[in-house]
Amino acid sequence: MRLEKAVRIALSIAGLEGIDGWGLHARSPELEDLGMWLLVGPGRGCTNEKCPHISHDPAAPDLRWVPRVGTLRHLGGEGRSSYYVLVASLPMRD
Repeated sequence: MRLEKAVRIALSIAGLEGIDGWGLHARSPELEDLGMWLLVGPGRGCTNEKCPHISHDPAAPDLRWVPRVGTLRHLGGEGRSSYYVLVASLPMRD
């Protein structure tokens, strides 16, 4: 039963919508707190520890950032960049 539950949880997490990309990273601690990282692909790129990676990036995995609350809306993109907004409902104030 525990294995079945673990598989159900893993499949539900893998199906969450988010922002996918190679070598993604959060630019602020607030983003780290607002979402979670899922590993969706193996590391790719240069794995030579002595390489300074001047003309290329070091190895990084394909990741998906999934918000803990709210909904991501894709605003569009330009070149290799995409822009998103996180829409969260806020409590009503009196």
